[in-house]
Amino acid sequence: MENKFVINYAKVILEKINTKKLEYYKKISDFIYKLEKVEKLRSFLFNESIDFEKKEEIIDELLNKWQLESLKEEIKIILILHRSEYFFLILKNVLKLLGDEIMIERIKIFTAFKMSKKEIEIILKNLKKQTKKEYTCIQIIDKKLIGGFVIKTRDFVYNNSVKYKLDLINQKSGITNEE
Repeated sequence: MENKFVINYAKVILEKINTKKLEYYKKISDFIYKLEKVEKLRSFLFNESIDFEKKEEIIDELLNKWQLESLKEEIKIILILHRSEYFFLILKNVLKLLGDEIMIERIKIFTAFKMSKKEIEIILKNLKKQTKKEYTCIQIIDKKLIGGFVIKTRDFVYNNSVKYKLDLINQKSGITNEE
């Protein structure tokens, strides 16, 4: 039941997006990413004891900031129905359906250090060659990787990090991280 609600509601939102689909894709993706990063905001939006009016004010401000005003009513309805637990699931499903429609996917590239735009473009170009799909990305710095990068898409994880390679060497030699 919950899964049907999420998918059907995502389709309702998707129906409103009939132009500038790539632009919407990027905006929704950025919106989700920022909300995932800000714990206090998530806690506020998903706290059922907080008045809807207060949440509505914040949602209006956020959607205006990300220029997603046309989706305002649909997003507010999720919160009005006290379905905030589905908020991210619905938006992620909108992103997936929209991405499938326009053949694009937002991926995450984890690196130990900030990569240049040129390095990222090379990675995206190589991915496109292999999958025949367009990609946009978010770069996330993770010092634990030591070097290299990890690419996470919807379908696979490609780990080319120094940490992963060291772990493989340790595994083959019988050394564990606890030693």
